[in-house]
Amino acid sequence: MYSPPFSYVESAHFLFWIAAIAALYAAVIPHKNQQRGVIAIGSAGAVLSFISMAAAFVTLDFSSALVASHSHSGASLLYRITGLWGNHEGSLLMWLLVLWIYAFWLSRTTLLPAPITNLGTRLLAGIITAFNVYLLALSSPFTRLTPPALDGNGLNPLLQDPALAAHPPMLYAGYVGFAAVYALTAAYCLMPHTLTLQDFAERLRPFVLIPWAFLTVGIGLGSFWAYYELGWGGFWFWDPVENASLLPWLLGTALLHSLIATAKRGAFPRWTLLLALSAFCASTLGLFLVRSGVITSVHAFAVDPARGVAILSILAGLLVFGLASFARFLESQPKAAPRPAFSLRTSALAANNYALTAVFVIVCLGTVYPLLLASIGAEPVSVGAPYYNAAVVPWLLGILVMMAAAPYTAWDSTPRLRLQRLCERTVAGALLFLLALIITQPQIDAASAALAFIALLPLSGAFVQAFSMPKGVRLWGVWLAHGGAGIAALAVVAAVSWRSERIVAMQPGERITLAGQELLLESVQPYATPAYVAQRARFVLLEGGIPQGTLNAEQRFYTHGDGTSTSEVGLLTHLTGDVYVALGERRMGETAWPVHATVHPLQPWLWAGALLMTAGGFSAATRRIQRMPPC
Repeated sequence: MYSPPFSYVESAHFLFWIAAIAALYAAVIPHKNQQRGVIAIGSAGAVLSFISMAAAFVTLDFSSALVASHSHSGASLLYRITGLWGNHEGSLLMWLLVLWIYAFWLSRTTLLPAPITNLGTRLLAGIITAFNVYLLALSSPFTRLTPPALDGNGLNPLLQDPALAAHPPMLYAGYVGFAAVYALTAAYCLMPHTLTLQDFAERLRPFVLIPWAFLTVGIGLGSFWAYYELGWGGFWFWDPVENASLLPWLLGTALLHSLIATAKRGAFPRWTLLLALSAFCASTLGLFLVRSGVITSVHAFAVDPARGVAILSILAGLLVFGLASFARFLESQPKAAPRPAFSLRTSALAANNYALTAVFVIVCLGTVYPLLLASIGAEPVSVGAPYYNAAVVPWLLGILVMMAAAPYTAWDSTPRLRLQRLCERTVAGALLFLLALIITQPQIDAASAALAFIALLPLSGAFVQAFSMPKGVRLWGVWLAHGGAGIAALAVVAAVSWRSERIVAMQPGERITLAGQELLLESVQPYATPAYVAQRARFVLLEGGIPQGTLNAEQRFYTHGDGTSTSEVGLLTHLTGDVYVALGERRMGETAWPVHATVHPLQPWLWAGALLMTAGGFSAATRRIQRMPPC
């Protein structure tokens, strides 16, 4: 019988076992010094195992079942590497790699007392062990083929995109980072005497800010990919897998605001701890949605139900242990704890958390409810954009208003003397921004202008706060995040309310009118690469007969795997928006090409807003880590 030679896959498997044994050992070691060494060994094993599997993809080792299924000889270097995490098994290996990175951080941090970080690291090692068992038993990426395949099937064509190369690592750095928050919070609940709750909340904030920032940019990249890769012209479909990434982000955002109130005034102690324990549970729920096979999506890994049951078991364990830890904390607290004094700031933060929690519940119900019905054999129900828009938008508008007003409120019971003046400046600034928009976007009606004004309030408030507050209290991270949220919200309003759209059949040489401009289909030409053959359409945007730019849209037909076709859109981006053209598939015997052309006002601002929010999260985390004295 043929036996494949020792390869990168074998070394990856061996190194993974070293990391797995280290995780199991670290979960039971009570001494921090020993624990640090074991965690370092496990982290090194995980990193080298991942690098070895990546090397198997780069060298096209077709004795690996994973490489043969998700790469091929015509793939570029970028898509050979990203083929590692463009599937269930490989992406789970990345999930564990990120868990190890956070475990390494926890084992060496001085931001929290040693007893808490020691126990937190042990708990995180236990979580790693649970996922190790899941990977080795049900989702091994180390399977070998005997004899090796002659070539591979190739990476899913929809995933062969630079945004999708960066999207999973960023998303996982956020998703998985909440595991560290869970472990530290559970550790604190089990030994609350080591630190006051206010100090714990203050010192936990960097551990929340970093995964929140990564998750923000990960969601933004995924939205950007869906916008220009899928060809339907939108940026958010309320797909269950999209919702799976949104759920922990909503809880993480609520947690960040709740931590502020707990750290400053000791408010919301139970709420803060429950949010900290719930965020990673929401991440694990997302893992189940993507990998259980219960949903069909371009984003999902449709796998067998046994894997879904295993993930649900891990989720159940996290919930049970988290609630037991929380109950232990409640038992340790005085029966009649004093209530913090009323203040406008804590009331505003409470209202914000109510709104974010309400949005979480709405999105969670809309995502899970159809699955629950299907599980009991009931008639299938589809929950789409109409439900989410009607249920979520009012809460989001309230959040935007509070985002603009809350930073002006005071922590004591007396409002700041400058509150009225600053609020007036914020409203005036939002009106000036709105006036500029109305001048440049004459199609704005009264309803969309009102929505735009609300979206502009956080942006205007960030400007006013940044230049009105004393130098010593300038919180650039907060203002970047709030300003970015306002910019993103405005872009969403523009995309929904002001866009111009045409869906027509065009032949080369034809023109259509689009938002006061002309779009000319100049030519459609075939071309080929080692990975696919394509039809490329060249469009020219004209204004007054003068060319303003060109757009190249494609229909690609991939030659590996199942012959999937994709639509690559043509984009012409300006500061004021995008011109977006998607080429449809021409039917047999027809000479005209289906064309979907859209003008998206302010669309680039959505991605700019997400980047500003991300920068705000990292800025705030860095500032706190630098200024916080070690324990």
